[in-house]
Amino acid sequence: MNNSSPNAQHPSKERRTGVDRRRFERTPCRVKVTVTVTGSDLSIDGTITDISPGGCYVEMFTPLPADTHVVVHFDPPANGLVCRGVVRNSVSGMGMGVAFDALSADKFKKLQEIVPDISEMSPVAEASAAASASAPEFLEALLRLLIKKGVTTSEELAEEIENGRSIKR
Repeated sequence: MNNSSPNAQHPSKERRTGVDRRRFERTPCRVKVTVTVTGSDLSIDGTITDISPGGCYVEMFTPLPADTHVVVHFDPPANGLVCRGVVRNSVSGMGMGVAFDALSADKFKKLQEIVPDISEMSPVAEASAAASASAPEFLEALLRLLIKKGVTTSEELAEEIENGRSIKR
């Protein structure tokens, strides 16, 4: 599905509106890749212009449609990094946003070799850190994230906590 506004697909932080669903901060880069459609011989060359452990934006003249399952092959091939994902948005003549399937610790390490500026924690490390935190610390972090992502407000959270206390009495 193509949209006519490139800003809606690849906005700068200043122009971005609404809830940002990304789990990781994007890092600007210029990395050559070849994108193949899963289960097909179709491949298209492109350039990643920003990346995170959660996905990337690939500049290409003929991007694939949204919801297409893809494999992103990074150059140089000697690194061996290949990431599976799905196209989340596509703008003809501009490029496409790809959400990666969960990256293993090994793939994240290879990604850091290609784009050393990625400083965000890998999804694997993030899960390990959360698991090692005590239950109250974990819940507090989870609640902050829900509020930050706009899933709930402080007021709604306080109301739910109060309702929970009323039920236990």
